[in-house]
Amino acid sequence: MKKLLIFFTLSFLLANVQANAQKTNFGIKGGFNISKMHASADGEGQGSISSDSRIHIALGLYSQAQISTNIPNLFFQTELLLSLEGGNGANEEMNTTFINLPLLIKYYLQENKGFYLEAGPQFSFLLSTEMKANGESYDLTDEMNRFNLGLSFGLGYELSNGIGFDGRYNLGLTRLNKDDGDLDMTSRTFQLTVSYRI
Repeated sequence: MKKLLIFFTLSFLLANVQANAQKTNFGIKGGFNISKMHASADGEGQGSISSDSRIHIALGLYSQAQISTNIPNLFFQTELLLSLEGGNGANEEMNTTFINLPLLIKYYLQENKGFYLEAGPQFSFLLSTEMKANGESYDLTDEMNRFNLGLSFGLGYELSNGIGFDGRYNLGLTRLNKDDGDLDMTSRTFQLTVSYRI
């Protein structure tokens, strides 16, 4: 609970920093994830495997603030997203639910509209993990690390009316599973969203 409080406090502080910036926008966004789980094993003769992709939803809020009036096309964007992810195996499926907080540097190729590039870290808080296999469901939430770090990068296009289209790849950098064995499990997610700037 203490870590969860720190997580949302950080979100609140970042929003307040942006509210005092030169130029600030807020908006909503939603879309879907194409996600998979990636597992790698240490040791001689060991390798890595990836699950089949699984499609889930993502939705939430965002705010963006102009970093400097000297560079009008450069923004700092924070988001608070509910993100359903996971992966499929031959006879099982894993469903994970995260609250994601991406902290992105966003650069428009034209001033505040048109094509843009974005990149930055993403902090994730795990809400739940469920494994389904052979007709049975298993709650694995307590077997997973609650906090995870990833790297997000992508591109998009924003219309002058504030509607935007975004494609992003989220690369998990820290292990999801608590098990101290040789197996490290991370997430890989391609995210497609539509946003509306208020």
